[in-house]
Amino acid sequence: MQFVSDAERQQLSSNAGNIPVADRVRMAFVCVAWLVTSCFAWLHEIPRLKAATESPAGVFGWFYGMDADWSLAFIVLLPLPLILLAVRLANRNSSQRRLVRPTFSEPRVAGRAQAVAVVVLFCLSLVSSAAIGIRSVSLAPVPGQTSRVSSVRFFELPPAYHDEFSYLLQSRTFLTGRLSWPAMTVQPDLFHQVHVLNRPTTASRYFPWTGLWMAPFVALGYPYYGHWLAGAIACVFFHRSLCRMMEFRWAVLGGVLIAVSPGLAVFSNLLLAHHPTMMALAVFLSAFLRFMDHYRVSDALIAGVALSLAMLGRPMTAAGFALPFGIWLLVAMIRQQWNRNAESPATWSPVRVLVGIGVPLLLGFCVLALMNHATTGSWMKSAYQLYTDTWTPRHRYGFDNANIDPSFPESKVLQAYDKWAENLTIAKAESNVEQRTFYSLRWTLGVAALTFCIIAAVPACFAFRDRRPLLLLCSVLTVHAVHIPYWYDGIMHWHYVFETAPLLIMLATFGLRAASQTLQVVIGTRFSALWLTSLILASWIPNWFDADSFWGPSRVTTAFQEQAFSRVRFEYFQRLTTS
Repeated sequence: MQFVSDAERQQLSSNAGNIPVADRVRMAFVCVAWLVTSCFAWLHEIPRLKAATESPAGVFGWFYGMDADWSLAFIVLLPLPLILLAVRLANRNSSQRRLVRPTFSEPRVAGRAQAVAVVVLFCLSLVSSAAIGIRSVSLAPVPGQTSRVSSVRFFELPPAYHDEFSYLLQSRTFLTGRLSWPAMTVQPDLFHQVHVLNRPTTASRYFPWTGLWMAPFVALGYPYYGHWLAGAIACVFFHRSLCRMMEFRWAVLGGVLIAVSPGLAVFSNLLLAHHPTMMALAVFLSAFLRFMDHYRVSDALIAGVALSLAMLGRPMTAAGFALPFGIWLLVAMIRQQWNRNAESPATWSPVRVLVGIGVPLLLGFCVLALMNHATTGSWMKSAYQLYTDTWTPRHRYGFDNANIDPSFPESKVLQAYDKWAENLTIAKAESNVEQRTFYSLRWTLGVAALTFCIIAAVPACFAFRDRRPLLLLCSVLTVHAVHIPYWYDGIMHWHYVFETAPLLIMLATFGLRAASQTLQVVIGTRFSALWLTSLILASWIPNWFDADSFWGPSRVTTAFQEQAFSRVRFEYFQRLTTS
């Protein structure tokens, strides 16, 4: 903490009215962020405080059964005005000292430091994934066997969801050099598997990128390693994207928060399409931001290849993620073409850039057409669409999905699974958006911390000098928007918008920087860093660490136990059938 004399105090006071408008707006949004987050915390904690005071334990009963989303954050949020008041009084009573407004410039970071940061973030992401995967699960002996109770690592168990078995089939199909298998010739309906096409061929219904990424790890016998690796690679590229938008130290902080995100770690232990798709989207984002800086065709080409791979993993998510960047590119190309004249030669060629980003996407559609023809016999109809139309028509995309044409042949429909689908109405869509938003905040980092940070980041999103944070925000919104016309909110209530998690953390990093810059002026560097760190930890700790006397099992432990329930039973089935 730095101090100045009375003469310098007068100079600072004379400049107090000359605070730039941008700084005033930033300060206002930090105040709004604290107020909104504190109000939510009060709404959740006041009933608990009242109940505690009426209990035999008194107010100390509040510490038992804490709300994992809000209780610790409530403890951190509440004292901030008191801290500000205490520092203000201390400065007023001091005749010799006063806080100096800090500067926020940063010297150029050496390449070695950047390389070290990349390695550390890569390893930290792997450790976060492995921290769940290496947890032990006890197995009782199988009937008829004399072996003792065994202990198995979580990543050694079979998958939990039927989607995962479909992806395993896809990767094993690719390993044999095939795109599909012949259909069963005798009563193929006896061989139904959920999310597996069994007519006119036998194949996974899903798009090919996930199975292709998993194939080498499936061949080695460790399929989950591939998803851990994809998460680590994605973390590095998201960090490098942040390096293009803010100071290195803040980019490192954003990378750390992505690496230790509980939701990303949990999903890295599920053999779903999210991690391979997120990895491809991270490369796309990094390459596109480089293109925005230099307008190089090579960067556009890399972005196009990465986006094409993401499209071959989760097409709707890839489209929603990239839509704001596509609009920006279209506007930039029109401006470049409009402003071109003979006297001022063009700095970059829109045609070459369009070819660089468009050709990989076109090739991706060609790959998809080949897969379609190999699995369904049609160049235009995917296995995903054929499966939905034939066996699960109520799971189709769009509103009013459960009202099926009476003439539709019900004999082929998987009745139990199909009737699970709810009819999508406006009210149901609103509920889905609320659920996906809340649970994405909870699983990405924590509701309280992300609420505060994202509100504080709003001025950065609408700053005229840099539109890139706004593109991140729009990408979050468009990913949510493209999934509104689907009835299911998702695995763990948010998996359809899973790829927004790193974007939310990147936006939160802008909010942390804004809050730090505001609080440093008032309470100094150390106190501001301590308070912001406490707020992040107050949301992050209950997600990762068990505390039976306070909030109970962590969210990671709860997810682990829920998935272990089915995975253990699949393991028993496999042992029974091979014993």
